[in-house]
Amino acid sequence: MKPSIYIVIPIVALALLGVYLFFSQYTGLVVMNKVVNQDWADLDAQLRSRANLIPDLVSAVKNHVPDEEEVFTGVTDARGKLAAATTPSARAEAEEALADALGRLLAIAANCPELNEEEDFIRLQLELADAEKRIEVSRKRYNENVEIYNTCTGGFLVSYVAGRAGFLPREQFESLKSATETQGETAPDEAETEKNRAMP
Repeated sequence: MKPSIYIVIPIVALALLGVYLFFSQYTGLVVMNKVVNQDWADLDAQLRSRANLIPDLVSAVKNHVPDEEEVFTGVTDARGKLAAATTPSARAEAEEALADALGRLLAIAANCPELNEEEDFIRLQLELADAEKRIEVSRKRYNENVEIYNTCTGGFLVSYVAGRAGFLPREQFESLKSATETQGETAPDEAETEKNRAMP
């Protein structure tokens, strides 16, 4: 009997240690996954906040420059594609397309002095700039925690727990161009267009 006890006790101890390690790692993954989910929800809220400014921006510019229908349609279509994007990579691609479209819209607005003197349009531009700052802060925080989460799930033992518990690697949200950055890139083209229009 005694030899059997000496064999059983270490086996039970190892089994209990294995269970403890599994659930301790599992608990850590649950916490990190929750953090990443919350960061994504915060980032999503910031992105939606910026998107909600778009109809008013388009309307304000359209009231002064009604003949730029292609640009207005481009902004509206980009906003629609954004709403249809679900994964971080698809969302980032849609957001970059939206930033390009907004950049063209703001470049047109920059050539309209009357519009730039309107208090409502000035307010919208300030809100847009503030929204983009908040997006960048949220994006960095999300990516940092995704990197920590992915590093944890790839570690020895944790990778086994993660695989068994269904904790898959998470996508990062790639860096985006802001609408104001895109406006700077687009402005020279708009100026050249105006010059060409003025030529006989």
